[in-house]
Amino acid sequence: MRQTERIALVNGRVHTPMGIMDSLTFEAGCITSVGKTSASREGTRVIDLQGRAVLPGFCDTSARLVQWACEQEGISLGGGGLPDGEISRLLTAHAPQAAALGLTEISSDDLGAFGHDFHRAWNFFMAAELPFRLRPMLRLSSRGALMEVLSKGWRSGDGGPFCRMGPVVLDSSVETDELMELVRDAHLAGMQLALDLPLETAFPLMELCQEHRQMTSRHLLMNLPMDGEGLDRMRALRLGGVARGEGCRAAMRKGIVVSAGSQWPLESPLAEMQRMAAGGPSSLSIAEALEAYTWNGAWNGRNERRRGEIAPGRDADLVVLERDPFSIQPEALTDLSAPRRGWLNKVALTVCAGCVTYDSGELN
Repeated sequence: MRQTERIALVNGRVHTPMGIMDSLTFEAGCITSVGKTSASREGTRVIDLQGRAVLPGFCDTSARLVQWACEQEGISLGGGGLPDGEISRLLTAHAPQAAALGLTEISSDDLGAFGHDFHRAWNFFMAAELPFRLRPMLRLSSRGALMEVLSKGWRSGDGGPFCRMGPVVLDSSVETDELMELVRDAHLAGMQLALDLPLETAFPLMELCQEHRQMTSRHLLMNLPMDGEGLDRMRALRLGGVARGEGCRAAMRKGIVVSAGSQWPLESPLAEMQRMAAGGPSSLSIAEALEAYTWNGAWNGRNERRRGEIAPGRDADLVVLERDPFSIQPEALTDLSAPRRGWLNKVALTVCAGCVTYDSGELN
């Protein structure tokens, strides 16, 4: 994707770290101004928001994109994966639906769809044209598979503007006697880790990493502790979390960066945010629910200097909502029986790297 026009969004509610502004302008994939526009400049496309809200684009930190696309057509992925041509067809047909959900970045666990062939998956996604940024996750089951990746010089964060290597995902499929070496080698090589393991296994592994070298890779836990002692331990190890629902609130209020991840299948961020803020002792505030899908996702993806907030110089990854989430009455958030599977809001426009990737047709 390459932005070829200057666009000004005016007459809206633009949520920035400095407060709510009425407009913004972006060009060449970056936000150039906030609160004052260049709408009068020749060649600028002006979009009147008519009071709609503008937020940073939504980030899903753990999904399975290809498997989700297969489900849309009732196709079984199978243990051997699919041919590249079939994966390309599926993503061409269904990836626009992800943009319609307001998603501008997805960390996706798709190695199984390529028969666990890292080179094939990486080459495919580097050449793919998708309406969002992609961080391919590497679910590895052996130290040999890790050595193959490292031998080619690739590390988490490497790639281009639309496809960057994500974390190494480790689960219980790794042999116990090999798991410690795999974690240590990945950590020392500078790879980000996402541990999909029981906490009694994950914590000793992370403590081992800390002994070898202070953590700077922002390793992630896919399972959050449910008690204060576990959360304190997680914070001391400087671990981030990927979660949804129960446990997010306690972790966030301990200062732990928790980002939202569908894990399986791909979820609507708006519907999930509604559930996360729907009331009860473990629910999030609206601001916290939004943060899980915006700034926290950027931080856990090591992209917080480029995305997650709206400010000049940041990437123009944006979502325009029909209603400002902060204007919805708290009691309405508890009404999960509302039409459209409980959605109390709709995406009007999605912008990734300055390109409109979804347009509901409601704006000029």
